[in-house]
Amino acid sequence: MPAPPPSETVSGASALARELRHVVNQGAWASALDPVELPCLLALPCVAGPAQESGVTAQAQLVIVLRHLLKPDQPEQNEGANRALALLLGVAATTKGFASVVRRERTREYLYPDDHGHPGMELDTFNRRHVQPLLDLLADELVEYDALYRMRSTYERLAAKLPASPALAVMWLDRFQYYYRMWSDLSGLENDLAVYLRARRDPQVADSRLERRRRTSLWFLARFFLHLDQFMDQRGGLWLLGDEEQAQLVADSTYFLRFHPPVTEQDASWLSFAALERPVPGFHLFNRKLDEDDMGRLILARWQAWLEACKCDVQAPGEDCELHIVLRHCGRYIEIIDVEWNRIVEWFTGPPGESVITPEQVAEMNQRWRLPAEDATVEHQG
Repeated sequence: MPAPPPSETVSGASALARELRHVVNQGAWASALDPVELPCLLALPCVAGPAQESGVTAQAQLVIVLRHLLKPDQPEQNEGANRALALLLGVAATTKGFASVVRRERTREYLYPDDHGHPGMELDTFNRRHVQPLLDLLADELVEYDALYRMRSTYERLAAKLPASPALAVMWLDRFQYYYRMWSDLSGLENDLAVYLRARRDPQVADSRLERRRRTSLWFLARFFLHLDQFMDQRGGLWLLGDEEQAQLVADSTYFLRFHPPVTEQDASWLSFAALERPVPGFHLFNRKLDEDDMGRLILARWQAWLEACKCDVQAPGEDCELHIVLRHCGRYIEIIDVEWNRIVEWFTGPPGESVITPEQVAEMNQRWRLPAEDATVEHQG
């Protein structure tokens, strides 16, 4: 049975952490879990949705989610805590099916091993001081995992033109606004670099035209750095797309697009601020800064040397040429973002006269997205 649209409101981490105590007491296997004690955990969309789709109990799906979160190949910074939680809950093979006191003792031994026969920490002390912080950490991970699930589930509903939460749809619009700012920058960078490589081989092309391409390509790179920094600061730098593998490819491309150009962290910072103008960024202002500032002149000189270091055949560029690596990753970013956006765009627009969105949803989206809160207040008062 298809799952319903994910709910916009879910339980907070504190409520989940309280219920995780029951999972510790009973053990993380489906037959041991009492639904009455776990209303918030079992109502999480990442639990209830897949359970309904696959026809398993919510308790069984909760165990699947916990195993996924605590599997050994998670990020290194969480490795110790995840292993401890796997032992504590009974997700680990060495504690599955054991009573709570055994699981707690083995978790204590893992985190605070005995020293020459002397306990590293008394079990009562461990239970009092360390079990709840571990459960709080897991609750935070559950909230984050559920948010990603709700976003990706909403994406699939948008792609299939099914009813979806307007609030979560708005969040996708917001993300693609950030993605397309960088898309525009990388499209300009890709075009300028390609034109420059062709034009420099033409003896009829004046150096002034080449110089302009050098500067405009650097301008687009600066704007990319600026918009990437804004995305990192304002949205946490989380690359979220409908396809997790495609999201990772985009994340990899943005890394390479920062790594291969001949700029240091200080250079990238200078370029970002040079491209930041209010109310509207302007190339002529950026161009003036390149000439007036010692740092700008140095960056431009290094940029020109980097461009000239490419000696590739236009028809068969080298795999290790940094300029062509940048070109390839510009193209990959542009292609992936276009494909991912085109999958959901009709949910917002629809064929002529057949928009998927109801008038009520349009009103809600206007309220949440298109009309800033302060403007809405002024309009209401007026």
